[in-house]
Order: sequence, then C-alpha cells, then structure tokens
Amino acid sequence: MAIFIPSLIGAVMTALSSTSLLINLFVLFILYRGGLLKPSKSNIYLLAFANITSNCIRAAVIAFYIGPSIILQTYIFSDGPTDIANTIVSYIENATWNVDMLISAIVAINRVSVIVFTNSIGKLFTRNVVLTLTFMMVILGYLITLVSFKIMPCCVEYTSLY
Repeated sequence: MAIFIPSLIGAVMTALSSTSLLINLFVLFILYRGGLLKPSKSNIYLLAFANITSNCIRAAVIAFYIGPSIILQTYIFSDGPTDIANTIVSYIENATWNVDMLISAIVAINRVSVIVFTNSIGKLFTRNVVLTLTFMMVILGYLITLVSFKIMPCCVEYTSLY
C-alpha cells in the first residue's frame, strides 16, 4: 500500500499535466494560426501567449520529470535532490511559476487600464510596451528564482515524496 499511493499521485499528476500541456498547445496554435498575435489585434493576446507558453513549459516539466519521478520514487536524471539535473528542473519549474505570476499582474493592470481608464492610461499599453513588459517579466521571474535558490534555499523544490 505504501508504494501504491505515491505511484497513484504521480500517475494523476502526470495525466493532468499532460492533458494541460495538450490543451495549452492547442490554444497556442489557435492564437498563432488565428492571427491573434498580429499588430492589428488586441495586445492582450500577446500577454496570453506568453502566459500560456510559460504554462506549457511547467506542464512539460511536471509531465515528463516530476510525475514520473514520483511514480518511480527516484530521481530520473540524478542521484539526489541537490544534483545538477534536479536543480535545473526545480529552477525551471519555479521560474515559470514566477513568470506566470508576474505576467498575471501585468494582465490585471492591462485590463483595468484598458477597461476603466480607456481615454487616459488605457492607451499606455501599446504593442511595444506589452512586448517590453513581457520580456522584462520573463527576465525578472528567472532572476527572482535565482535569488530564491541562492539566497533563500528554503524555496528549492524536491521531486520526491519520501
């Protein structure tokens, strides 16, 4: 029974993250092929594209590394939680989460400015501003993760249940 529960949790995580990955890839395909990323369309689609791309990276890490590691009850590419492979996987997963949170904040500010302040601040979010903010949020998300891994090591994730 002790082996069954982690395997079940790992299988559920792998299945859910794989499903999430497929759905997110489908939405990215729709955004791209539907022409919603063109300059003539709303800039919110650029933010959505960046956010969903980050979600895809995290879902792939969970589906192809964290979930199987839980099922197997071992580190797939390393011998322990502090080995380089596990550290890289943890860094990527944590960084994409930080990027998602930062982009979500930009989306919220964008929506308030466009909907509430249509005549004044609403025009602040041009395509170039949105692209610059998105790029800055990605860099900031990865820098926050670097700080959390080096200065606050309590934030490092480990992908095993035992």
